[in-house]
Amino acid sequence: MEPAELVIPGGADNERRYVRLPADVHVVDAAVARAVAGQPRFPGRHPHGLQQKGVSPQNEAVYLCQVDSSWPSRSPTARRLAPPGLGRDPPPRPEQSQHSRYTAQAAGPRLLPDRRYDRGENCPTGYGVPLPSPCIGAWRGGRRGRRLPSAMRILSWNLWWRYGPWERRREAIAATLAEVRPDLCGLQEVWGASGENLAADLAGRLGMYWCWAEATKDRDAAGNEVSLGNAILSRWPIVAQAQAELPVGDLTDEGRAAVYARVDSPRGPLPMFTAHLTYGLGRSKERTAQVRRLAQFVAEHATGCFYPPVITGDLNAEPSSDELRLLGGVLTTPAVPGLVLQDAWRYADPGDPGFTWDHRNGYQAGSVIPDSRIDYILVGLSRQGRGRVRSAALAGTTPVDGVWPSDHFAVLADLQRGDDACTT
Repeated sequence: MEPAELVIPGGADNERRYVRLPADVHVVDAAVARAVAGQPRFPGRHPHGLQQKGVSPQNEAVYLCQVDSSWPSRSPTARRLAPPGLGRDPPPRPEQSQHSRYTAQAAGPRLLPDRRYDRGENCPTGYGVPLPSPCIGAWRGGRRGRRLPSAMRILSWNLWWRYGPWERRREAIAATLAEVRPDLCGLQEVWGASGENLAADLAGRLGMYWCWAEATKDRDAAGNEVSLGNAILSRWPIVAQAQAELPVGDLTDEGRAAVYARVDSPRGPLPMFTAHLTYGLGRSKERTAQVRRLAQFVAEHATGCFYPPVITGDLNAEPSSDELRLLGGVLTTPAVPGLVLQDAWRYADPGDPGFTWDHRNGYQAGSVIPDSRIDYILVGLSRQGRGRVRSAALAGTTPVDGVWPSDHFAVLADLQRGDDACTT
């Protein structure tokens, strides 16, 4: 079984316990959580797998638990603590409805109140706010779904703003993310409009925390002013966030930014970054300056963490470019002394060139730019095995219901989580 996070909201009404999870996942130990959480004899831990991990920014107690629908049949204590009507078999799954993916299924035949995810209707134009609680559920199978049990999955993806059939693409993007099941996502060209934000929408569907930062504004095909920015989605709470403006030189009509999130993973803090550098052939000068600022930004926020920094992004530069050499810090002097970053794709199938800008993509048929690898996951040197790259692959390489999700392919990397002890 994989550990999952269970959030029990605090507040005056301590008897109302909510759990968020996909409608097709049943978590029978939610009843045990409701029965024992907050009792003095269980100060942060109880003998059936719940372990308190702290308090979220929304003053919610965050616990670790095990998801296993057969648990009540094996645990007399769980049966005793469960509400009436909870049998040895999991309850029948509810019929799917238009909003079923936002409905929480409680232990037993009872349905918890329908609390849909915050889809960003009230999000500010700058940072988004973390979702009130992470999703609790079991890993589901699927193409590229298998991972090593001791690995965390990172994804980097340029979502192509509101270009093309963006409303249909949004569904294809969400379906692809649900299939590959990342723990952390670095997303670029993420749009935000009045009362709506793509990062919030995706986080709600996936049951993840999120933060977003605006880089610039533009008008879509309908003439609406829409923000363009970068976002980080996390399976675990985001406890700190920041952004850095990247220099654009003479390109005064352009805005570029990097985003940082400090992620409170079960084993310790992880510094996560994402950035989108200037596009265009012959613009290495601008990108090199952006890389130097990005490296400084990483160095400022990557200290004191359990894991090495993880940098994701559309860098619009080839692996042998000056930009990547500066970030790598191996083939030339690093942009910041001591900051050495490994390209996760070096751990991919040697026969796969890893092109993320690829003419196989339906949106690239007329592109004059050759197939290129310009999207990256870069990882700092592992710390006693923590954060070591185990594998890398591409995602989003096929249409979903006839629609290509983006004009870029996504990059995936599985990183070693490290030992069970959580020390910083």
